[in-house]
Amino acid sequence: MQIQIKDIKCGDVFYAVKIDGEFPLFNKFIALSQPTEKQVKVKKYKNGYSTTLQSRWYILFDDYLSAKNYWIKNYLNKQITKTMEHVVYLQNQVKKLNNQDDLE
Repeated sequence: MQIQIKDIKCGDVFYAVKIDGEFPLFNKFIALSQPTEKQVKVKKYKNGYSTTLQSRWYILFDDYLSAKNYWIKNYLNKQITKTMEHVVYLQNQVKKLNNQDDLE
């Protein structure tokens, strides 16, 4: 289920999804502190890397299934569509070049 930063308590395990920006993210975190209204200090569940999550960049979930479904629907499926459109474009470029005897 989707949650807000204010719902998190120190020690809680939760999932964060970021689909905007240069570095999309889907990770599991542990809250290291009580959150402020807009951010929470966390560490990645597996490797212990610490960072601060800001509410304006992340969608938070209290369960894996909800986070996974959001990630697939809002990021991965869109990336697949973009990739397929690019493949079609490239295939058309190959056809065009194969039908030419020289550059125009």
